[in-house]
Amino acid sequence: MSQRVLSGDSEYLKSGYAKAYQSTAGSQEAVDAAELERLHAALLRDGYVILERIVPEAQVEQISAELRSLLPAHCGRNDFKGTLTQRLYAVITKTLACNPLVEHPLVLGLLDRVLAPNYLLSQLQVINILPGEQAQPLHHDDAFYPVPRPRPHFGAATIIAMDDFTADNGATVVIPASHTWDGHAPTPDDCARSIPVIMPKGSMVLFLGTLWHGGGANQSAAPRLAVTAQYCEPWVRQQENFSLSVPLPHRGVRRPAALFPERGRRRRHRGKRPRPSAVLPAKRIPSRKRQTGKAKVEEVKAGNGTIAVLTPAPVLP
Repeated sequence: MSQRVLSGDSEYLKSGYAKAYQSTAGSQEAVDAAELERLHAALLRDGYVILERIVPEAQVEQISAELRSLLPAHCGRNDFKGTLTQRLYAVITKTLACNPLVEHPLVLGLLDRVLAPNYLLSQLQVINILPGEQAQPLHHDDAFYPVPRPRPHFGAATIIAMDDFTADNGATVVIPASHTWDGHAPTPDDCARSIPVIMPKGSMVLFLGTLWHGGGANQSAAPRLAVTAQYCEPWVRQQENFSLSVPLPHRGVRRPAALFPERGRRRRHRGKRPRPSAVLPAKRIPSRKRQTGKAKVEEVKAGNGTIAVLTPAPVLP
């Protein structure tokens, strides 16, 4: 009798990994298919796409007021986090006001096309760039996973403008099409092609995890508030360990479905409600490479000035 081999067409691999948790892709509110196709094409071409004014102004003001009251008094501890930048971590523990931003139907529609079913919320963070802050070193979020490029993206992210993003108040800077690069860091010519993501409040920029980007310098007289939600493939480790940061849910509290992909379905198991598997500490991605040394920030000349570039720690075979 011949040995059977599991095929990529197997029902086992196509049905939510042995049907433990069914995919919820496409279960959000429907969006215009033609618009979704246009945005998806732009995302694959440029590595990012701007979704203008998709959050109503009244909702933005309400969320902003709550987030500003929760911001810490201290700023970041290094120039990557920002010595004049306030960051609110473990947001879900402190407020659920950002849940509608995490699960916006247009965002989920795009994520359904660029990530595998049952993708996860990797982290949720509030970033408030104060006047006088310098530009953040350019980086790509997928550097969190020490797998050499070129390779597919392992995640994607949104940055939601709670204030207008302008050229001088710290708007996110991107290098278009840099998501397709190999492992090289941006050159001076590359940095000269970087552009600020200028958009009105209530807008989002959605980008792939391999896109080189960074927070801009705030040369204005006012702070610039934003919310960023990062998502990842269901088989990689989340940046935030939600099983530690989020307390057990209370009755009646709605949790983000990207964090708990069963979307609130109750399943009977020995008389107890099972713990959602999505927040259990995930295994690291299989790799024979190990990280050595530390990441470093280098100054790259671009135009009349310089741009800081974050170079991930090297990996060895």
